[in-house]
Amino acid sequence: MKTTKNLNRMKGLSLFILSLAITLISFSFLSKNQFPGIPFRFSEYIIKHLSFPKADLFTWVSDHVTYCCDEWLSFLLLHFVHRVSGVSGMFALFVIISMILFFIIMRYNRNTLANHFVMFLILFIFAAINFSRFFAFEGIIVCCVLFALELMILYSNRSSDTRTIYLIPFLACLWANTYGHFSNVSYLLCVLFLIDAAIAKRTSESKSLIPLGSVTALSFIGICINPYGIKMLAYPYQYNLSSRVNQYLGSGAPDAKELYSLLFGFIPLVLVMMLFIIQRSKVEVIDFLLFGLTAFATFAHERNIIFFLIAAGFYIGKYAVDFSEISLFGKPLRIAFSLKDQWTMVCAVVALIASVCVSFGTGHSTLKEKEFMKQPLSASAIEAIQKENPKRPYTSPILGNALIAGDILVFTDYRSYIYQDYNLSDAENIDFLFSGFHAPKSVESQIKVRSDLVEYYFDKYDFDGFIVYKNNSLYPYLNALPDQYTKQYDDSMVAYFKRN
Repeated sequence: MKTTKNLNRMKGLSLFILSLAITLISFSFLSKNQFPGIPFRFSEYIIKHLSFPKADLFTWVSDHVTYCCDEWLSFLLLHFVHRVSGVSGMFALFVIISMILFFIIMRYNRNTLANHFVMFLILFIFAAINFSRFFAFEGIIVCCVLFALELMILYSNRSSDTRTIYLIPFLACLWANTYGHFSNVSYLLCVLFLIDAAIAKRTSESKSLIPLGSVTALSFIGICINPYGIKMLAYPYQYNLSSRVNQYLGSGAPDAKELYSLLFGFIPLVLVMMLFIIQRSKVEVIDFLLFGLTAFATFAHERNIIFFLIAAGFYIGKYAVDFSEISLFGKPLRIAFSLKDQWTMVCAVVALIASVCVSFGTGHSTLKEKEFMKQPLSASAIEAIQKENPKRPYTSPILGNALIAGDILVFTDYRSYIYQDYNLSDAENIDFLFSGFHAPKSVESQIKVRSDLVEYYFDKYDFDGFIVYKNNSLYPYLNALPDQYTKQYDDSMVAYFKRN
């Protein structure tokens, strides 16, 4: 018994060290993100006024554009870390969050980890790379931890009655204040386990129906404990069912034509599905339901592959492949892989040392060049626009976060859901009115045909300036009419035009 425990501990420690090495390398090469203008500006308002604004702070369109900041607690955390330790602290925070997730999965699988070492290592490689691909300065980092904790509690409750299940309403409350548009997952997971308990014939699981039902009901109450009250119950569906949200977030369904999506999005889904197919024993109901829910979420938004991999960590151990039992043409394959515990540890430590050296080298140059939180707008562009101080500028949505960080009011930004009832349709019409007409002759001919419509939108909002990407089709239109629109700033990426 002691030998088995020691083996599991040794393998577990080796896996944890290898996971840290993979995470460091992944974040060093892949983790670059835009400066979090909205989170920091919103946090500053809360700290200064000790209250939540009644209308959005960052747009000039209307005083009635409301913004439900369902991530306010996460924003405060990110703001605090940045103020205390700067960009280096932000980097460390994301690595620490990743390792907490790995630890939770390893803790749940502590008794079987040694038997499935290679399989969990593959899972963690996919997870580390996807964490670094989709990390963002928002509440998803806290949401992932809450997701893993709730799954550990629910899965542990299946095997034995545990009072930890009554922590779930508290997790639901945290969810509603750190990543509210995913807070419905807190009770949806309970519903999945309720279905599993209702279908299961085992007495121990059938007995959990009442506690699970109670926890599900209490989760609704937990979600309502937030600055916006009962509205948070409907908010996830209003937010996530918006057809425009993913478009402006810059990530939709995984695309098999893209190498990263194919390797790190589709392959993990296929591998887990294959484990289900080749498994001789029946796949448990809850595992199939969880696979279906997280796979569906991944195809809706590729970033959700993170949740798929976290969930897979709690059930793939049941469906591990024993290669010694696989036969080809009636003959066993006899594939065996063995590595002594001490050599596994040595390999893990060597990998960690190498990853620290690599991440220090790449991370040092990244931080030195301030690329870890890159800006789509240069400092000179921000300074030039601030000097002009437009009161009613047209702004490309993709520039919104950077403009907000520079204390410049926007027309729209990536938060498409708050503009849907106001100006989003008009903004899209302006953006794509000249789509495909970049040649000078084409632009001239299109000006004659569509200038009246363009000017209708410009007059409707009384724009006094235009901040546009140079690859936006609006740029050649403004550039072709210098008498009406004076170019005040121009660089390789953006331009600012003043309306005469």
